[in-house]
Amino acid sequence: MVILVTGGAGFIGSVLIRNLLSQGYRVKCLDRFFFGKESLKDIEGETNVKLVEADTRSFNPSLLNDVSVVVDLAAIGQPDPQQLIDRALFYDINYLGPARVAILSKMRGVERYVFASTCSTYGFQKEIVAENSEPSPVDIYASTKALVEGNLFQICDGDFSVTSLRFGTLYGLSPKMRFDLVANTMTLSLFRDNKIMIGGDGKQCRPVVHVEDVANAVIKTIESEKEAVSGEVFNVGSNEQNYTMLELANLVGSVVPCYETEFFGEVDKRSYRVNFDKIAETLGFQVEYTPQIGAEEVYEALGSGKLAPDERHYTIKWWAHLSKRENLWRTL
Repeated sequence: MVILVTGGAGFIGSVLIRNLLSQGYRVKCLDRFFFGKESLKDIEGETNVKLVEADTRSFNPSLLNDVSVVVDLAAIGQPDPQQLIDRALFYDINYLGPARVAILSKMRGVERYVFASTCSTYGFQKEIVAENSEPSPVDIYASTKALVEGNLFQICDGDFSVTSLRFGTLYGLSPKMRFDLVANTMTLSLFRDNKIMIGGDGKQCRPVVHVEDVANAVIKTIESEKEAVSGEVFNVGSNEQNYTMLELANLVGSVVPCYETEFFGEVDKRSYRVNFDKIAETLGFQVEYTPQIGAEEVYEALGSGKLAPDERHYTIKWWAHLSKRENLWRTL
């Protein structure tokens, strides 16, 4: 089976592709490599993987001819509260890109399309939310994801299975690292200053999930019976990993004997607790990682010198940098 992963050099994709290869799948990675190819350099020459430098908005549709499954991860994968990126560019990449990938996939006979969405579509909620809760996005990242979801299921049918996976806030170590994800940000602050910075008052809630668990959820979706996943939305995470930011800070901080905390900035507009029963009951999915494990692996990688933070580890800042020096608009 051939699986196409868009955005395959990214935080999730670089983990997912390795896991797919280890399970015997053949993989095509479609990526513009705006963040570089380093995350895939050790597997680039392997027989069962093909790296294709192209854009979801303009790639040659023939790439899909022998593909059975598309996992669509390509996006500007972070909110942009300071509006460093043009809103139209955000819409162009996060909405028009996946819309084109999905339509072309259906036209070329792809059997399954798995879309990477986010629990951020829930926005601000006082009650625990589930897949049937009304989305209420409060930022352009979540809004574009919700917009794609609203259109995808219109082309889902017996021949073309569509599944949307709403990931919790990710954490953990990846070949394409990110330090703009809250648990990873806290770990970096702990390593550098023995201090954890907590945004707002620390009372806002968020579910978190390790990148390896997300990759596992994608593979379970691919390997499940089509009837179980076609036309479905699944929250990806665990009921036990819904935390306030103060609770999360305490878990991250547990990797060292003692540390300080400091509150800063305004309260995040996003706050929600999510129910994850559906994916557990339908697909048998269970997480294997905890924030403590994630913090330990990132802290150790920083301490050993295996991981050195740079500007490409901050999604919005790097996109803003790119938009100033490159033409990022569509060339359809």
